Formats: sequence, C-alpha cells, structure tokens
Amino acid sequence: MDQIRNLNSLQIFFAVSELKSVSAAARALTTSQSAVSYHIKKLEDDLGVPLFDRRFDGLEPTAFGSLLASHVGKGFAEIRAGLKNIASLRNGREVCVAMVPMFASRWLAPRIAHFWEAHSDVQLSFVHHGNNYTELPRGTLNADIGVQWGLGRWPGFTAQEIFADDLVVVCSPVYLERTCIRTEADLAHCRLLHVNDHDLWGEWFGEVLGFPPDPRNRMLLEDRSFQLSSTLNGVGVSLMVKSFVQDELAAGTLVNPLGRTYPTQCRYYLVQPENFALSGPARKFRSWLLQETKG
Repeated sequence: MDQIRNLNSLQIFFAVSELKSVSAAARALTTSQSAVSYHIKKLEDDLGVPLFDRRFDGLEPTAFGSLLASHVGKGFAEIRAGLKNIASLRNGREVCVAMVPMFASRWLAPRIAHFWEAHSDVQLSFVHHGNNYTELPRGTLNADIGVQWGLGRWPGFTAQEIFADDLVVVCSPVYLERTCIRTEADLAHCRLLHVNDHDLWGEWFGEVLGFPPDPRNRMLLEDRSFQLSSTLNGVGVSLMVKSFVQDELAAGTLVNPLGRTYPTQCRYYLVQPENFALSGPARKFRSWLLQETKG
C-alpha cells in the first residue's frame, strides 16, 4: 500500500484553500504564517505543479489546487466520520436520528413513548432534514441513522423499507370550490404543491394522464409540514401519503376531490452509511423502529 506523505502539509493546504489566505489559515491552525507558506511551497515542489495563484486580494486555487482540495476534503470528511463513529461506539448511549418532518410528526410522535418505556437507558435526539440526508457529505452527517423518502437507491448507504402507503390528491374545500376539480384532467390547470419530489407529480401525470405537468403550475416548498399547511390554507393541490392526512380528511379540513388513491414506487426507508457500525443503543432503536413499522 502506498504511503501518504505530508499529511500535515495537506491539512495546511486544505485550510488555505478554504480560507484563501495564509494568515487566516495560520490563525485557524494556531501556527505561524511562515510555517503555512513553507508547507504550501513544499507540497507544490513535491507535486511539481502550482496549487495557488497569488493575487492582491488573497490566494485562489489553481485547477490543480481545486482538484486536490476536492479529494483532500473528502478524505478528511471520512476521517472525521470515522472518529465520530468510534466515539459514539465508545461513549454513546445517545442516539441521534435524522428525520423528515412529516414522518416524525405523523408516525413517530404518537409512538416514541413506547420506545422509552422499553429502553429508558437510551437517550434519543432528533434532527430534521429536507429529505437530503443521503446527499450530505459523510463528514457532515450528524446522525447515526436516518429516515428518508424515495426509491431506496442511494449510493454509499444501506436502505431498508419501513413504511409504504398509497398517495391521495388533497386540497382544501375552499380551493376545490374555487377551481371545481371534477376529473383528473382538471389537475393540469391547478397549482401543484411539492417539496423536493418533482418526480412524484411527474410520475402521477405520466401514469394517469399520459403527459408531464406544466412546470409553471408547480410550487416548491421547504418541507412536507409546510406543504400540508399550504394545502390546508388553499394554496394548491398536494399528493400526500394517505395515512398521514387521515385526520384532516375525516375532519373535512382537506378533501379528496377525485375520491380515490394512487400507488407509488416511493417509500419511507431507514438509511445508514455503509460500513458504519452502529452503537448498541442505536441498534436498539433501529430494531424497535423496524418492529413497529411491521405492525
């Protein structure tokens, strides 16, 4: 195996590439400017290419420097992830779970007390994400495991299906009265609310109507909780997981203007980075979640 030389130089190089300044990098690394300059020069000599363009307003990575910074950044991110993983396995009774807001509020919240009753020794914390947990750089992941909506194919992550349900088209009674939705074709002229799931309305239109939706009719919202609130307030029409809007449909604050549901290939999945060993408490939560979703 080839030995990586100049790890200290690489760390200093990466700091300079991020901060675009020798003096700023020196302050961040608590070292001298001369030491930073020495390591950058040494690395450039070893590689035989310039890594920075020296400008009056600071340093700018060259094409070589940008390429190296990309690889070094990914490498240090993996190292940080490994150190965090070891610390979690050594110390951890706390389990951090990344949740999409709708699943957290509609499915998890009514059940989480069951977990604590069975595992009072485990501390849980939750962070919300915009259905992009699997897109975050490995070194920035701040959760042991996550729940995500999609097709279950995310490179670098294992995914296990935990929840599936049909979709339902919903809107507020006021919006229905204003737009007079009578058939599926009428949705071609409605405002279509979505989060980061362009493909969801695209899938529905393709399978039901045979043509794509007009992009001018779609409104992108930050998360599904915002989407639900906007739908309740008459902003537009949404495709929602049926079981998550049952209360609103029963109360009449939302209506199903088409009177039917639709299958989807998307599911909720429990995801975790590949080759990432879970702590004992994290394994307890994972097992509990899988068991609960089976019921």
